Amino acid sequence: MRTSRNRLSPPEAWFSAGMLRRQQAHRTAPILRLERNYGPEGVPLIAAALLWGWCEILIGVLFLVLLVASGGGSVLTDILLGLVGILFCLAAFRIRQAAIAGRRFRGDRPIVKR
Repeated sequence: MRTSRNRLSPPEAWFSAGMLRRQQAHRTAPILRLERNYGPEGVPLIAAALLWGWCEILIGVLFLVLLVASGGGSVLTDILLGLVGILFCLAAFRIRQAAIAGRRFRGDRPIVKR
């Protein structure tokens, strides 16, 4: 999937496409507000950030389980902690891109809140 300025990786494109299909089927007020604030470019980027956030949570839980099970730090827990940091950076990067896309889409209009 390609937005006009940002290219999504294959897992991000798959997750974004599924999220967009679900949003089209269930048009709730928060979804409409999200589309109105971030536009057609920002919503897939937010979905990509959510993908990395979910991966972060899963690996973070695995990290905690291994940390408790091993009774302290090990090489595997250090690797998992580094991976959580990388995923956090990926999610933050996509959120930043979504914010820029939203500003471009809105122009001078303010963000619509509840």
